[in-house]
Amino acid sequence: MKVRTYSLFILMIALGYVSQLRAQNTEEQTYDREFLYGLNFHTNGGLIGGVMFKYATAINSRNYHTLSIEAINVKHPKEVRYINSFTGSTLIFGKSNYLYNIRPLYGIEHIFFRKAREKGIQVSGMASVGPTFGVVAPYMVRKVNGELVQYNPNIDVNDIQGSGSFFDGLGKSEFEIGFALKTSLFFELGAGKRNVAGFEVGFTLDRYANEIILIPESANKNVYTAGFLSLYYGIRK
Repeated sequence: MKVRTYSLFILMIALGYVSQLRAQNTEEQTYDREFLYGLNFHTNGGLIGGVMFKYATAINSRNYHTLSIEAINVKHPKEVRYINSFTGSTLIFGKSNYLYNIRPLYGIEHIFFRKAREKGIQVSGMASVGPTFGVVAPYMVRKVNGELVQYNPNIDVNDIQGSGSFFDGLGKSEFEIGFALKTSLFFELGAGKRNVAGFEVGFTLDRYANEIILIPESANKNVYTAGFLSLYYGIRK
C-alpha cells in the first residue's frame, strides 16, 4: 500500500509539470546523442537506492533509442537496523542476504515537449525492457568469538557481536536472472545548450525465476515493483 501511495504521489507531481508546458516557446533545441548519469531513490531502497547511466541516439526529431544500465539496492520491507549498546556495531536482525539488481535496458524515448533554446523545461517519456541480474550476497555477522558467518535463524542473537561488511560475503554471491520493465517521465530543467540536468520519475518491475530469500522468517518474493525518482546530469551533442 505504501508503494502504491508513494508511486501515485510522484506521478501526480510529474503530470502537474506536464500540464504547465503546453504554451511553451516553439523555438526548439535539437540534439543527436545524449549521455546521462545520476542517483536513484526508490520505494524498495534506503537513503540512496542506486545509480543509473543512460545513452540515447536520435531516431528522428522526437524519438530516441536508449541504452541504459542501473545498479539498484533492494531491501526487504521488514528490515530494521539495531545498534549493539555494548560494541556500537549495527545489525539488521533476521537478514540473511543482500540483493542488488543490475538492469541493462533498451528503450524508446519520445519527447512530448522540447524546451526552447537556453530556457524552458523539456518533457519526455520512456519505456524500457531488458534482463535483470540479481546479485544475492550473504549477509555476514560477526560472532562473539570473532567468527564471520552468514546469518541464519539458528544463530543465538546473544552470540552475535555485530554485522560484517558487504565485501565479507561478496565472494560467496549467487546470481538470479529475470527480466525488467520500466516506464518513466524525464524532466529536463537545465538552461545550458550542451549540459543536461533534471529528474526522472516512474515505475519499475523486476521478475525473477526463483524466490529470493532476504529474511528467512518473513515472506519473500520473486517479483519486485517500485516507484522511483532519479536525479540526473549529463551532456549532449
